[in-house]
Amino acid sequence: MVGASTRPRWRPEDAAKRVLQGLAGPGYEFQYPVDPVMIARDLGINVYSVQMDNNRSGMIAKVDRNSDPEIFLNSEHAPVRQRFTCAHELGHYFHNMTAAGPEHEAYVHRRDERSACGTYEEEIYANQFAAALLMPEPIVRELLAGYQDPVRVARELGVSLDALKHRMKNLGLTQW
Repeated sequence: MVGASTRPRWRPEDAAKRVLQGLAGPGYEFQYPVDPVMIARDLGINVYSVQMDNNRSGMIAKVDRNSDPEIFLNSEHAPVRQRFTCAHELGHYFHNMTAAGPEHEAYVHRRDERSACGTYEEEIYANQFAAALLMPEPIVRELLAGYQDPVRVARELGVSLDALKHRMKNLGLTQW
């Protein structure tokens, strides 16, 4: 799209909040863990579990302007990894949105070693979105206050302990 902004429409935290709010109707109380595959499918994005090289967790691809994006997850990875990868790929989807609509007519993003480095703007956005979607700040704080046990909180949210610890660090929750 000529002249479109390269900046995302919303900050990753705000985009994740909007997605979660969009799922909720009046009086709806969220059940955790959040299901990123259901969210993707509700957005018209097909999600496939396929065999990939072990160093690749997944990818999102939109082949042309008339196609819907598709997410591919490494079927050999642990379920918590697949969930985070799906949420990460949704982060790419929202990163490609601007106030004018989709910024890119076609794209491919792969979740691999580069994604974890945290040095590329799009990868940082996708990781922050995934963390905010799967581990919303108010819920993390509430569960930690109630359980006093990060392992139990990670299980409750359906994420790895490493992902939760990283989220806690980013939220300034270093007392654990």
